[in-house]
Amino acid sequence: MRKLIAFLTSLSLLLGGTASAQTPSIPLGPGSGSSSTLSFPTQIAGTVTSGGIPFFNMTTQISSSALLAANSLMVGGGAGTGPSTTATDPSVLTAVANPVNGSGGLLTNAISSLPSLTTVGTIGTGVWQGTGVGFLYGGTGLTALGSANACLTTNSSATAMAWAACTSAVTLTVGTTATSGGGAGRLMFDSGTTLTESSGLLFNVSTTGSATTAGLTVAPTWNSTGVIDAALLVNPTNTASGAASLLADFQLGGVSQASVDKAGNVKAAAGFYGPLGSLSATAFGDSGSVNTGMYFPSATNIAFSIGGLAKANLATFTFEVFSGVSIGFNSGTLDTQMSRLSAGVTQFGTTAANNLGSIEAASFISGGSHPTGTTGTCTASGFTGGSAAGTFSAAVCSGGIFILSGLPTAPNGYVCIAQDQTTSTDTLKQTASSSTSCTLTSTTAASDVVAFQAIAF
Repeated sequence: MRKLIAFLTSLSLLLGGTASAQTPSIPLGPGSGSSSTLSFPTQIAGTVTSGGIPFFNMTTQISSSALLAANSLMVGGGAGTGPSTTATDPSVLTAVANPVNGSGGLLTNAISSLPSLTTVGTIGTGVWQGTGVGFLYGGTGLTALGSANACLTTNSSATAMAWAACTSAVTLTVGTTATSGGGAGRLMFDSGTTLTESSGLLFNVSTTGSATTAGLTVAPTWNSTGVIDAALLVNPTNTASGAASLLADFQLGGVSQASVDKAGNVKAAAGFYGPLGSLSATAFGDSGSVNTGMYFPSATNIAFSIGGLAKANLATFTFEVFSGVSIGFNSGTLDTQMSRLSAGVTQFGTTAANNLGSIEAASFISGGSHPTGTTGTCTASGFTGGSAAGTFSAAVCSGGIFILSGLPTAPNGYVCIAQDQTTSTDTLKQTASSSTSCTLTSTTAASDVVAFQAIAF
């Protein structure tokens, strides 16, 4: 103790004096009069700073350091530089594995562990003191890198990290459920809890070569009854839109080929094609009544059905109207109709069921095969004209009978009018008729030409 007191006293004298070259002597003996001393050449320089400590700024010179802050760590300054204090750096204390308090100092319970500290290092490779840092502390728990192109994943029991071969499949997870699938061109959709691959929606950016894949395939699975399914639903909210707005527009090279406007009208650049259809299921018609509309009985026929009944048929050379159907003429109201009365007989009337109409024309030309005249007492030959009007040559038949046979079948009979064009004084009078013949009694001369007309009734 005496030695320590003597050292401090001498040191105090040295620091408190003026700068001068002297050889200090510090007593080392057991008593104050001991001759044992420690001597070394020392030069004291600079001023004394309260709160500083003495240090050798040179090999032969002692100086005072700057003020050292209270309760702070002191660090050496190196050769010729005095020690100084520094603000507490938590990373320094963390590196020595001791907790740090709020002021940057060590916690009280950490002081007891200081004697057991070993080499201080930094975590740069996931390894601390040769041991892998576990994932709970931000590490992997591994001490070495995996093989080239390996993937870091969890082990099979999900208790530690492990290196494993990477697979080409990538699993996305929404919530707690993983996705599945992975087919090329498949689109994903949100099922509510899972991001799921669609098996019915396939998108193909382009097709080349002999590929026949569609650009967009919509192929949902329908497996419910009692509902109206829609493979594709287009349902815009029309708050405001232009008059020419379209629900769908199908283009080729920027040119519209088919479209559906917002009123439901369908427009196509070319034609509309459908199935042949039938009486009960027409090709084009009312969706509420499929047996009413247009269908195709064959490749060269267009037919029309109403309520499943054939009404008209357009063939290669014939427009056919079926029995009970008339062709009407409307000038504001349907007041004139042409219809079939019987085989070969057409009627005109105010309705399809009457013949109260009239026919007006510049002339009427009788056609068809001319009648025969061989069954009467006089023979008629050399016919010209048609079946109901024409001429014939008469034989010598004074008071004889001509029977014109083979006239078109009339509902009841005929009114026949005849006149001798060669001998105007000769007469031909009708004396009988049937639905296909007319009987004339005459006074004609040989080779006279007789004109006739037969009107059916």
